[in-house]
Amino acid sequence: SASFNNMFIVNGIRYRNYGDETYYNSTILEPENLNFNEALKASFLPHLVALCKQKEVHLVTVRIQRLVDQEILRDTELIDIYMGEFSEYASRQGFTLIDFTGKGWLQRGHYTTNDHLNEAGKQQFTRILFKKMSQEGR
Repeated sequence: SASFNNMFIVNGIRYRNYGDETYYNSTILEPENLNFNEALKASFLPHLVALCKQKEVHLVTVRIQRLVDQEILRDTELIDIYMGEFSEYASRQGFTLIDFTGKGWLQRGHYTTNDHLNEAGKQQFTRILFKKMSQEGR
């Protein structure tokens, strides 16, 4: 079994060393970072939205279920609020948000380590994304 050797944070990403392997998760999920309107001020998203509108490109954002320490990460109340505000923003700005979380579309067995999908996960993700995009008429 892997032993916890050390942990360090670089640019908001928390890295943990387990023997020869390094795993990470983002500190973006910490409560102090879950204010959508504050995060939007420092985000490139408004610029991306404006550029897509200018170029007449329909923007699609995808949220994927996260796996942290080999367990599916469940949303907290603060994340639900944040994502609700993100969804409202997407609707107001006219872009699509496809949320893969909480629907059981991707399971633990679809991942290699943390957020990386294995071959079966990639195929599942592609099938669902294609279906959702077809429903959107894109």
